[in-house]
Amino acid sequence: MLTRLVRVSACATFPWQRLVPLCNRTISIKGIDARTIWRETLISCSATPKRYYSDKTETDPVKAVGDLVRSHRIVVFMKGNPDEPRCGFSNAVCRILEMHGVLDQAKKDKESNLFASYDVLESDELRSAAKAFADWPTFPQVYFDGEFVGGCDILLDMHRSGKLTEELTNRGISSSLKEQNNEKEQ
Repeated sequence: MLTRLVRVSACATFPWQRLVPLCNRTISIKGIDARTIWRETLISCSATPKRYYSDKTETDPVKAVGDLVRSHRIVVFMKGNPDEPRCGFSNAVCRILEMHGVLDQAKKDKESNLFASYDVLESDELRSAAKAFADWPTFPQVYFDGEFVGGCDILLDMHRSGKLTEELTNRGISSSLKEQNNEKEQ
């Protein structure tokens, strides 16, 4: 049985070896392996609400990704998180969703199932399972109501053509850009 005292607080998520010296609040996690401790520490030390992948109850990672995709109206598998994207393509997807007001709506109503993002850099297993689930080799990956939309280029094309506003509206998700366009027309 493994017992570790880990110092955690509001900190960024780092690999396990770098996490311990960077944090400052002590918690005890008993009876679980180091990989589980690492996942639990990531969850415990999040400064902002983030969702992390966990395979505790799932045996099939691809099935777990399917459950994640269906858990929210809009799901993005990306590098980093919306507040701190770790690649330009992930940043572009977040900025597009931000322009449409999706991120603001999700922040206002944290209990809603409107939006979730998952950082694929946190887990090789998540990254591999997400690629297999979508049969899409790159990130970010965007899903609307459990349906794969595409990556950055596709979302950008939809945004430029106005199809993204239309798609969000058809799915009952309000877009700030549609509301702004309606105000201009009046």
